[in-house]
Amino acid sequence: MHVNIGAPTDTGTNAVTSYSTGYTTGVAGVIAALTPGQSPAQRVGIIEGTVTPATQSVGNWCTTEGVVNPTAAVRQAVGTSGGSVDIAAGASANVPNSPFVADSGYFSGTTSTYSVGNAINLSGVANPAPQAVYQTERFGSNNSNFTYTIPNLAANAQYDVRLDFSENFFNSAGSRLFNVKINGNQVLTNFDIFAAAGAEFKAVAKSFEDVAADGNGYVTIEFDNVAGGAKVDGIEITPSPSRPILIAAG
Repeated sequence: MHVNIGAPTDTGTNAVTSYSTGYTTGVAGVIAALTPGQSPAQRVGIIEGTVTPATQSVGNWCTTEGVVNPTAAVRQAVGTSGGSVDIAAGASANVPNSPFVADSGYFSGTTSTYSVGNAINLSGVANPAPQAVYQTERFGSNNSNFTYTIPNLAANAQYDVRLDFSENFFNSAGSRLFNVKINGNQVLTNFDIFAAAGAEFKAVAKSFEDVAADGNGYVTIEFDNVAGGAKVDGIEITPSPSRPILIAAG
């Protein structure tokens, strides 16, 4: 990880040229404490995903290489302590004014990212994610499969999972097909984003209720290519609400 940040030793116009590394070390320690189940590489990904470009600063914390945003890093690491987790797949930064965090440290497999500036039609999704979520994606490179492992959930608790999609590359049905498994259970088969949405650049979401986190507080989502490359634009995980039990009496 190549981020050197801390309290500037010069508070004048040259403040961005000299600092200590203690601040970054402190943030890294907090992230490690909050993510006992993640690897060092995943923790580095969380911090790197919140670094502001060198030409900017956060308060008095300055660097010629980048500035860590500790609030964003902790928010991503905690996932609100077993509560909701919202990931903007393929995004290199958190989505402003929303709970969606940058896509760092969650995925495994050979993947790439893709983004568009086209407006996304959100009319087909109830309570859609921000448009920016549907404009970025993570996909399997060279038609590879890939997996998201979501940590820091309450062990054995029930969660609702919503996957957000928009077909931003192909312009016809049948061009992209893939399967999705959640915790090893197949929930989508030969899923075709274009066919489900009815158009290119149109959002569609698939929801799955009462998914149990495992004993370590993880939910695993696997995307398996069939044709054209598996992809995802957004992942939303929220605690399942209490639902009435319906009984057909008589």
